[in-house]
Amino acid sequence: MRSKSKTALVALTIVAVALAVAGAAALYFAMTEDFDFSIRHFNTGSVNCTAAVGICCACAVLGIAGAIICSKKLSFDNEVRHPLPGVFVSVLAGLMCLLYLYRCVKEGLPDQKRAFSMIKIAFTALSALFFFVRASGVIAKRPALGLTGLIPAFMQAFMLLEYYFKDDEPINSPLKIYTAVMLVSFMLFFTAESGVSIKKPGMNRKFAFAGLAAISAGGMVCFSMLAVRILDVDEYPFDVVTLILFAVIWLYTLVAFLEKLLPACEKFGGGAFFDDEAAGAEDEATDKDAEDKAAEAEEAVENEAYKAEDAAEEIKEEIEDAAKPEKYGE
Repeated sequence: MRSKSKTALVALTIVAVALAVAGAAALYFAMTEDFDFSIRHFNTGSVNCTAAVGICCACAVLGIAGAIICSKKLSFDNEVRHPLPGVFVSVLAGLMCLLYLYRCVKEGLPDQKRAFSMIKIAFTALSALFFFVRASGVIAKRPALGLTGLIPAFMQAFMLLEYYFKDDEPINSPLKIYTAVMLVSFMLFFTAESGVSIKKPGMNRKFAFAGLAAISAGGMVCFSMLAVRILDVDEYPFDVVTLILFAVIWLYTLVAFLEKLLPACEKFGGGAFFDDEAAGAEDEATDKDAEDKAAEAEEAVENEAYKAEDAAEEIKEEIEDAAKPEKYGE
């Protein structure tokens, strides 16, 4: 039997990628054509800005729709232990964390909010270690280690705190808000992935929401900023290493989400039925064969029991017949 919930989530994932591309284009044009650098805000009445805001809201709605559609019986705990795409993006994310760590150490600590920067650097180093360990397959073999997936979430949290309290932009700057949306979506994804990995109950819908939100909203922001940095270098002071790190993390979220979604199955009672009609038919045929074999075995046991009773009667009669002449002799 085919799971409608899984099919719908796959379709929503495709929509999430499309929203990421469309949102990145809208936000790119809004930043390059309708941004006032004197006040660090978009121009009033900007069509591109309005489109970007609308798409960003659509990303949130998409995540909510995914959480509603996701069946409680859908299990993301699958048998795919060490897929090659997951290994590749994990190694890539680990290398980018090391590169970002090197850049942070080389630049030194800022004059303000040094505590945030120090903690961020520590979690960046631990995140690199996490991605390399995940690529080795150790975490897949030991589900309890899935809790270490919270480390990148903490890295994103302190990157957000450090960036949000910088004085170079107003606290209500739209670029700060968009960056916060991206980082929060990544944080939610790593948290939900960690919960699913350790098989925490009630994480299915949270994982669906976080995955779709990170793929759509996170991709929209990081790719638009990366495009602006590459094509308009002098206008925006974005750091290219940081933006490439965000792009790699987005790629990780996409691969990790599909890695758990595509092999997902629905659980009914104590057993799991895979989302495949052929597998369902095969299970049904196997059950029927098992019932036939059980009936044949039961019939054979009954036949043997009857034979044993007949043999016992014959032995009893032979003993009685053998004893009769001795009685007459006495």
